[in-house]
Amino acid sequence: MFTIRGIDWNNSIKAMKAMPKTKTKSYNPIVENVVIAYDGTVLTLSATNMAVSLQIPIPRSYRTENDPAIPVFSVAIPRERLAKTLAKKTDTVTISVEESAISLKIGESRQRIPYSSTEYYLPFLPTLDKDSSTYTSFQSHYLATALSQVVCATSDERARYQLGGVQIEPERLVATDGRRLHIANLPYSVSDSPDTLPILVPADSCLSLISLYKVFKADKRDSTWELVWDGRRLLVKSNSFAFVTTLMEQNFPPYLPEIPERDSLCFNACVCVSSLQSVLKSAIPSCNQRSHLVTLHYCNESITVTASNENESFSYHVSANVPDTLDMKVSYNADFLLDVLSHCPTETIRFYTPDNTGGPLHAMSTDNESYYSIVMPMSIRESVDTTIEEEEEEEEEEEESLDSPYSDVIDEVILASVGF
Repeated sequence: MFTIRGIDWNNSIKAMKAMPKTKTKSYNPIVENVVIAYDGTVLTLSATNMAVSLQIPIPRSYRTENDPAIPVFSVAIPRERLAKTLAKKTDTVTISVEESAISLKIGESRQRIPYSSTEYYLPFLPTLDKDSSTYTSFQSHYLATALSQVVCATSDERARYQLGGVQIEPERLVATDGRRLHIANLPYSVSDSPDTLPILVPADSCLSLISLYKVFKADKRDSTWELVWDGRRLLVKSNSFAFVTTLMEQNFPPYLPEIPERDSLCFNACVCVSSLQSVLKSAIPSCNQRSHLVTLHYCNESITVTASNENESFSYHVSANVPDTLDMKVSYNADFLLDVLSHCPTETIRFYTPDNTGGPLHAMSTDNESYYSIVMPMSIRESVDTTIEEEEEEEEEEEESLDSPYSDVIDEVILASVGF
């Protein structure tokens, strides 16, 4: 019998929900179950989806010298049943293993969950060869924040598989879907062995790590993550969890040669993040529902945000530091702009373009540019009496519409990398 803190149990259940969902329709007990095991020292919860594995140690809260020894055990219970055992305002959870079920005493309530054998389960955490692996440690806050800043720019298109992950480099994290590119610069280097980087981590795994950070961030013991990787896998370990993910094949497009020098860009504006964010959210209902296109008009020390569809139109001025001589209109996807603003770490953000006629938006945070994003411009061609097929074709063209020589080069690099 184990007696553990209710908060430790709840955090473990919430962390299990961070596991990426299985994308196959066939039933696999190893994927659908969670293993609860005691090895004589520590109680653990373990789960996998075959590409990602998660193990969480749970400390025993109360134990005296007179307590009977607990036999070693390992049982598998359905993940869905386990998710329903969150403790509600209780200090402790008592766990005992019976002949055919595991018993949970949560406050005044009791639950019995049938279990199955784990005889054919493989170890959840692989043993990485020290000679062929790289070890490092990193502050969890910095890494989780950087992951959240860039993961929204990953692609879920099968034809662009190599864009479905976040590239971890020695001093930055990068992600792109071909229409936007996000870069989060780190305060210090990830590894003392830069030749072992970059590595490409699947977007689902990045989202899981962000969720794990949110669950355990209140625990001061979890302030540092240990990272271990070889050519195929990445292990992220802390005092609260151990997470293993399969790495993607390193085929990320070469983006650095296509990013212009800061001095070659034209300054457009410095604007309050929260103000522009609020206006863009208000503009979305008035946008074209397929493209979510909004137009930014830089003029008269302000940015005018406009949007329109068949039923309504929207226009609103946002105060900004805009050059007196600038009078420019450029259209972008409102959702992409909101992603940039929601992850900007500073209260204000600077906008640049390659020239004073428009083009890709280069957005930079004002804290030494720790966060940098590029958003491609968009345009809509009005058409009359189009068929459904033509509309679908136009929608694809609108999403791919990049109006500058720079954006053409980026698209060529990305398309070439997937064999188009």
